Amino acid sequence: MRAPWSDLRCVVCLRTPTSDDPLTQLTEGHVIPRSIGGRLSARNICKRCNSDMGKSEALLAQDVSVRLLVDKLEDQLPDDVVNAVRYRQGYFTDHDVYGRLEAGMDKESELQPRESVTIKGDENTLKQALAELDRVGATEERKAEVEEEFADAKRGDWIEVRPGYRIERLIDLNDVTLKASLDDPVVPLHVLVGVAYLYLAACLRELVYADALAPVRDALQVAMGGDSNAADAYCANRHGTRIAEPVHLLRAKSVDGGAQVNVQIFRDLVWPVLFPAVELRGEQTLYVVNVERGSEFWATKVA
Repeated sequence: MRAPWSDLRCVVCLRTPTSDDPLTQLTEGHVIPRSIGGRLSARNICKRCNSDMGKSEALLAQDVSVRLLVDKLEDQLPDDVVNAVRYRQGYFTDHDVYGRLEAGMDKESELQPRESVTIKGDENTLKQALAELDRVGATEERKAEVEEEFADAKRGDWIEVRPGYRIERLIDLNDVTLKASLDDPVVPLHVLVGVAYLYLAACLRELVYADALAPVRDALQVAMGGDSNAADAYCANRHGTRIAEPVHLLRAKSVDGGAQVNVQIFRDLVWPVLFPAVELRGEQTLYVVNVERGSEFWATKVA
């Protein structure tokens, strides 16, 4: 769903497009990141701010709680959402021969081993062995022998480079059982403030440019610039509903002293974001996207 937009100002930095700066051109900004199934968007954010917010919002897909929910809902989610969330997810095991092994998910949700002191790809394994032979002053003939043995080695063959140092080609980890590291960072609060602000923009339209929201815009820009705590004051810590469904919800409502937007991911994780001194004109809005079906619903009612 695309929210209509006519104003040329970016909703974050308030710049207008100029012909000499392509980064000022307006682009399509998704309220909930597409990586977790977001569909609501508006052409109201400049290319520079969209890029900066996109880098921040990627942290939502990496949040450990989001990843656990994706594991739970895997059969109800599109493959592209599952793959996007699992991308770079860490796994590990302790191996009798190689010690601590680590792997990460690639973009196709295939586990790829990460190189370590004890395990490397064939090319780097050989390079390290030859460097070690150089270090100990081995002859060119000895280095050539190791190269030839390595090239001819079959899976499971060990090649002794020097006493106490051996290498293996075509390392097979297919029978190794890895488990999730679950050491991914918790998403910074400013990411949820950004999601809530873009939803508020879709609700308020041109009123989002009002001075009452200037402190929020400033805080978001500072957060995107590197101070990740700059916008934390607007967002309360998450809480859970213990209900996991392939659904995201956004709700804006009037509260004492301003407006509140609840960002609810996979129906379980909820972040309340408060915007002081902002009026919704007595309206409460609810937006729902069913990630499984790709359907959207937007309801507005008088509170």
